[in-house]
Parts: sequence; structure tokens; C-alpha cells
Amino acid sequence: MFSERRMMMLVRQGELAARSQMLREQLAQDSMALERPLAIADQLRGGAHWLISRPWWIAAAVALPIVLRPRRAAAWGVKLWWGWRLWRKAQPFLAHIGRR
Repeated sequence: MFSERRMMMLVRQGELAARSQMLREQLAQDSMALERPLAIADQLRGGAHWLISRPWWIAAAVALPIVLRPRRAAAWGVKLWWGWRLWRKAQPFLAHIGRR
């Protein structure tokens, strides 16, 4: 009786180990589709880290349009300011919708 139960448990253990191996292989195969997007995301993250560690590039990118085309930069500044204010005003409404 004891050895029969032990045999059943060993068989079940082997089945579970085989299923686990199959699931690992399937996961590895399915994750291959994410390899390229994750590599791109990693490069973007590295670029953002590089840019954040060199803030003068950000300042130059903001200052260049202001120096070259001040009227256009002012117009975009007004549009961005308006968009930001609209976003801030919409937050309570969007939060209310999200609670439903």
C-alpha cells in the first residue's frame, strides 16, 4: 500500500516536472516576440538616462527654437500652456469617469 502510493506520487511528480519543462519552453518561445520591443525600450531608457545626466542638451533644445523663431516658439508656448491647463481641469472629470 505504502509503496503503491509512493509510486503514484513519483509518477505524478514526473508528470508535473515534464509539464513544467514544457511550460518553460513555451514561455521562452512566446517571449521571443517581445525581444525586439524590449531592446528598443532599453535603448530609449539608456538615451533618456544619458540626456538627463547632461541637462545642457535639454536647455539647448528648448533655447534653439526660441532663438531661431521666437514668434513660433511663443505660439507653441501658448498652445502648450493652454493644453496643460485643459489637462489639469479635466483631471477631476477623468478621475470621476475612472471610478465607475
